[in-house]
Amino acid sequence: MNWENNLRAADPEVLAIAQHDWDECRASYGPRAVMWADTLRVAAFGGATGGEPCGHGAGFRLPTELLLEMPGPLALALTDAQLGMPEGPWPEWARTEHPIDWPTLIADDPEHLTWNHGMLAANLGATGDSVAAAYRLLHDHDLHPYMDVCLWLAPDGRFSVEPLALFTVHEVDPELRREVDDILVAGGRPRDRLRDDDEPGSWTLDA
Repeated sequence: MNWENNLRAADPEVLAIAQHDWDECRASYGPRAVMWADTLRVAAFGGATGGEPCGHGAGFRLPTELLLEMPGPLALALTDAQLGMPEGPWPEWARTEHPIDWPTLIADDPEHLTWNHGMLAANLGATGDSVAAAYRLLHDHDLHPYMDVCLWLAPDGRFSVEPLALFTVHEVDPELRREVDDILVAGGRPRDRLRDDDEPGSWTLDA
């Protein structure tokens, strides 16, 4: 594949940064998952622009040759998407608030996409199903929801989505807000962790 050749040709310093961390974790991943995680982290660390000297606030876009190798719906969703640098260890490869309908992508292509159930469970997050239900309720009310997510690779090679927060473009009325709260709480999210402040159109989904 093209991205395998690109990985072999990567700058050794960039490749070392991309592959750093969690050797024991890497050993539990299949070859395809390892190759994708390394390749996408190389794209992030090697293609980042802007931000502060320490790297905070830097961003990147996926090159066309990588998008062509991805599953079609995910590639289309990420075309021209501004991605932030991974903040966690390997195999996280990006963070983004680009307005992508992640619940629909995951539901329509479970062979290639999944929620990051491990990170949700570890961080007192709601289940993926409850996050999807909350998103769809807001979408059905034409409030234009979008999420802040971290993107990972799962051990089986699927692209994995960790939802960090849920937002709406438009204001949410109190009754609907309580309904969304109840969906997320029923899915396992502690009620006192649903938001950092009293912003009516936002919910924290893990951590």
